[in-house]
Amino acid sequence: GARKAEETPHALSPERARCPPRLFSPSAIREMASWSRRAARILDVVRSGAPARPSVLHGSRALAARKGQLRPADFEGAEVPFLVYPREELGIDPNLNWSLIDGDVTPLSFAYRNLHLEALLQRASGTVDASRTLHATVSSSNSAVRKLVLPGEGHLAGGFDVVDGAHADRLRTAVKAQLSESHDLYVNDAALNSHPAGEVSVRIVSDDPNTSLYCKNLLVRTRVDDSFSPAIQVYVVPSLTVDGEAAALVDVQKGEVIIAGTADKEVLRNSLSFLGELAIAHSSTETAASVPMAASAFMKADKSTAVVAGDAGIFVNAPLYANNGVVLSDVGVSFMLGGVSFKENKKSALAKGSYVENGMVTSAVLSRPNVANHASTLVLCHNGAAKALPPVATLAPKAAVSFAGVLGALGTSVNPTVLSERLVSYLESHSVQSFLVDTAAKDAKETINAIVEGRMNTKDFKPVLGNVLDGVAAPSSYKSGKTAEAATTEFLKSKLAALEASML
Repeated sequence: GARKAEETPHALSPERARCPPRLFSPSAIREMASWSRRAARILDVVRSGAPARPSVLHGSRALAARKGQLRPADFEGAEVPFLVYPREELGIDPNLNWSLIDGDVTPLSFAYRNLHLEALLQRASGTVDASRTLHATVSSSNSAVRKLVLPGEGHLAGGFDVVDGAHADRLRTAVKAQLSESHDLYVNDAALNSHPAGEVSVRIVSDDPNTSLYCKNLLVRTRVDDSFSPAIQVYVVPSLTVDGEAAALVDVQKGEVIIAGTADKEVLRNSLSFLGELAIAHSSTETAASVPMAASAFMKADKSTAVVAGDAGIFVNAPLYANNGVVLSDVGVSFMLGGVSFKENKKSALAKGSYVENGMVTSAVLSRPNVANHASTLVLCHNGAAKALPPVATLAPKAAVSFAGVLGALGTSVNPTVLSERLVSYLESHSVQSFLVDTAAKDAKETINAIVEGRMNTKDFKPVLGNVLDGVAAPSSYKSGKTAEAATTEFLKSKLAALEASML
């Protein structure tokens, strides 16, 4: 019946008060109280701004306690303060923090190691589409970034300014101090070179979630545990300028890269490739014969690999294997960087979690082998490097190595003469057919695809430029006058002399 207005809404009748119903058992009541306390703790964490997701280790401990393997003191009915140590949850990992401290970065609050996609998208700046792809726009300041090396390392590549140790220490100290004051740190632990026996471990530390998402797509994923020890460490603070300039310091001896004042991802990618090439080329492991190349790789119909160096990757119709550097070794062809980069095409769907910046896409490719079959074709492309070079030519192994060095296909950090013997050995032992193609010539796209697909007929090719490089052959229809040939000879001689001088 209806309650009377003067009755207390929740008052019990004397009969009900004397005989209260037992709706729940004592064990059920204790379980509900336990869940209530957990909900209260989670609510406190959420209000404080910290993630509420517990770590795997914390979950395993809770499961062990429920199974009776751990028997904590009975706190039922008692107000006893207690502390769970180590307090491990998303962003709080004592082992990671200690390893960062070893690199002179002391986390202030949270340090997220290889943060998952959804959390990065929530923190990153930009727009996210239906495929969970981040579209970001940053000022392209690569040309304004000062590239620095220490004394004694300036011979490794052009375009670097040599600075003294005091300037380098000032830049390094400022960047690491800024990271130590940041509320959130984003750590990407991964690798360069997909060949497991030859991988180079790398760590990227930044306060920028966009940089972390880019690295998540770019780097080679590898197993990470508490014993992870990076051979290359990169520290990035896009918002900080030191001495009023944006700078990227490459310290070869320490295996460090310090980037400040720029959000341009090309600076980061080039710095990683720079040190990665050095580490792989000078490796003393079983992969010492590895040859890093600034090239793309494509899968041929016969299951072998075609390596294409130069800006001709957009011409090739074959399935892409890698386009951010490759490594030739005794086991096959592996990729230097895990992600592929290309210009955005509005009509093409992008892989989940891709990173798009200023129209350039960087996307992780997971459905491919870590090591592809050996190369059967090498294509070296140039855009009118020398006027007298034929539109297409075949190259003997030694000639291919010389042109690879001249055209920058052997990277920027390692002198080509260091790798020449390895590359010649690889080309000879695996019977790799090498070509030289001028992408400015007519029908260059058809020529490159004919080479990759094995349709190029080279029966009528005849030797040219024999007085400079043996083994260069062009179609019989190609005619080169003595004046043009002399100019090309001088061009090649000057380039090769510059490469040899850079070793001194």
